[in-house]
Amino acid sequence: MSMIARPSLRQHKNSLQQVLLQFLVVELQEHHSGAKPLILLEDVFSELDATREQKLMESLQGYQTIITATDLRDELKTDAAIVRL
Repeated sequence: MSMIARPSLRQHKNSLQQVLLQFLVVELQEHHSGAKPLILLEDVFSELDATREQKLMESLQGYQTIITATDLRDELKTDAAIVRL
């Protein structure tokens, strides 16, 4: 069974808190299932500064992750498969 962690990060003031909360959900899912969940992040970078963007990307290492974004800085494109629609 595929487990999916999906934050919705539409509100500027809550986006960092929601990302942190979502990582707690990911840890709980991983602990209970024994498998790493697929992480879906929707437009997460529009509300984060460059430092937080980099820390988020570092935190995602080791997870299969799908990220939607309207703009992605070159520094964040390492080790990523980019699909443009």
